[in-house]
This record gives sequence, C-alpha cells and structure tokens, in this order.
Amino acid sequence: MNSIGNETEMTSSNNYVSEEVVIKIGAKTFPKNTIVFPKVGAAVYTNKKRILVTDSLIDNNLMGVTSNSEDICSPNFLLFYFLTLDLKDISNPGPLPSINAQRVKSLKIPLPPLPEQHAIATTLRTVQEAQEKTDDVIAATKALKAAMMKHLFTYGPVPLEEAERVALKETEIGPVPEDWEVAKFSDVVDIAKGQIDPTTEPYSKLLHIGPENIISGTGQVIRMRTAEEINLISGQFYFTSEHVIYSKIRPYLKKVAFPKIEGTCSADMYPLKPQDARLFSEFLFQYLLSDQFSNSAISFQDRTGIPKINRQQIGMIHLPIPPLTIQKQIATILSSIDQKLAAELSRREALNTLFASLLHDLMTAKIQVSTV
Repeated sequence: MNSIGNETEMTSSNNYVSEEVVIKIGAKTFPKNTIVFPKVGAAVYTNKKRILVTDSLIDNNLMGVTSNSEDICSPNFLLFYFLTLDLKDISNPGPLPSINAQRVKSLKIPLPPLPEQHAIATTLRTVQEAQEKTDDVIAATKALKAAMMKHLFTYGPVPLEEAERVALKETEIGPVPEDWEVAKFSDVVDIAKGQIDPTTEPYSKLLHIGPENIISGTGQVIRMRTAEEINLISGQFYFTSEHVIYSKIRPYLKKVAFPKIEGTCSADMYPLKPQDARLFSEFLFQYLLSDQFSNSAISFQDRTGIPKINRQQIGMIHLPIPPLTIQKQIATILSSIDQKLAAELSRREALNTLFASLLHDLMTAKIQVSTV
C-alpha cells in the first residue's frame, strides 16, 4: 500500500505468487475491485484505503470489502465512501486498535442511482489523477534540485559537459574548485543568542516560525501566525529579514527557511546570519538544504533522546566559500528551481482542498455532479 503508484489503485506489489501456489496453500483470493485497508495495530491510524486492480492475496492485517453487486454499488463509489470514513472511528478502542468484520457490515452506505455513483466516482477520480500527476512533478523537481546541488557545490555553475575540466582540490567537505575557500561555520556565520519574551510587543505581533511551519527539505514556510495568536509564553528567538532559520531538532529533516521578514522563531531553531560580505545569505540558505551539510549535521546529532545538534557542534561544520559572484549564481539557479517547487506545492495544496470539499459535498448529496 505504501509503494509509489499505489496511492489509490494497487497497481504493484513487492511479492507475487502463481495460481498453482494459491491452490496448493489454499489461500483466499480477493477479487479485482476489492477495497482494502488496515484492520489491526497502529496502521489503522494511517487511514489508508486502496482498491485492487486485479485478483490478489492480501496481508492478514488488512481487511477486504467487496460490493455484492456492481449493478447496485459501484466499486469506485464504494472506495470513495470509505475515504469519507476515519478508520479509528470504526475500530475497537484499546492499546491495540482493531476493526472487526461485523462493525464494517453494520455501516450504512448511502446509494444514489448507479449512473450518479459512476459520475461521482469519475469526478473524484479526475481530481485524484491531477493530485498524483502533481506529486510526480514535485518528486521530479526535488530530484532535479538534489542533483543540481550536488553538481553546483562540487564544480560550481558550469555546464555538465564542462565539469570534468574544473580543477578541484580535496577539502574537509570533499572536492571543490581550487579557487574556493572552505571555512568553519563559526568563523563565517553568527548564531543568534538571547531569547525574547513573546508575550510583549513588538514580538507578540510578529509572525512566528516553528519547525512545524517548514516543509522538510524545501525551505517552504507555511501557515505562519503571530506569537499572540498561538499564545506563546516561553522564550523564543527574534530574527530579521537577513536571518536564515535552521532547526536544530532532527537535522535529517532539513528544516531550513529564509523567510526574509522580521519575526520570531522557536527556541528549537537557530537564526543564522553571515558575519560579513564573504558569505551571501541566499547561498548559505541553499547550502544548509544540501545533502553535504545535512550529512555533516547528522554525524554530530545526539544519539540519545530527540536527535539534535547544538551550537558548538554546528559551529564545527565546514562550509564552502566560493567567490561572491559564484555564490550569487548558484543561489539564483537553485532559487529558480525553488520557485517551480513552490508553485507545484501550492497547486497540490489547492487540489487537496478541492478533493476534500468535493468528497464531502458529493458523498453527502450537498451538491450534484451536474453542478460541479
């Protein structure tokens, strides 16, 4: 259920068996168009539902539900009905949540005429397909940026075909062009010190950023509110439009942002600013998102409790310092990819909102397909 491509329809599997083996072991086969979902354990809370596109064997921890008559209940409509349910609401309470067949059989399913079921399912599936295509574009854009970062932070802003002609030198962070410097983080970046009281002005009126407001690995900031709006009372850091924000908790998540505004951030984050003109803020932001920096940070993170990196440890990490013009070129290239990614993330959020709205309104007959 977790494989790429199986977000709605089960199109692939990690394991396959022949019909001979099915007969030999006496396994129960679930037919095409069966709706499957977790029925026991923490997996229930993932709330995943899928539809089989071919006859299949399913794991003992899954439940399969099949329409008794496709002339009465369309399988695709049945899938969307289950998407309106929260599995925890039909599970037995306790330390090990479970869903029994009797509970599922007792569910009351609203059934419009079959043509309307087909129309509803087609409409919702169209939006789902747009979501899936957008997710594919997002994945491809992330892969492109990762590849570009590896190239740019190793060879600089040169065409791929010219990379092998760049003279490199070995450094603490691996090979970099010969005219680049390499410096310790603490020698080129200031980490903000001293926390502020978020209950007092002007800090209470400023937008606040916590790790939960940053989309992992993208630098995208979402759903900011003021310290006053979220009732913050404990100490926070203040930052300006020149600061890059880096989360010290779980460095592998790459929670980094360059909001370019004045605001406050969680004490679990570091506001960072170049010490002088040797380092361009946008370049610093992009390098903090790189695998090179992330791998260095992960090597320092505490192994007990919540993984995190302290200011002394981050100060020991080395950074590449290309000529300023090169830093700006690299930042511009990566920022252009970020803009594409931001647009696709925004599109995905809009599609998710549209799907949730249509799912509710169509499945409750609040609107008819003809009005969509």
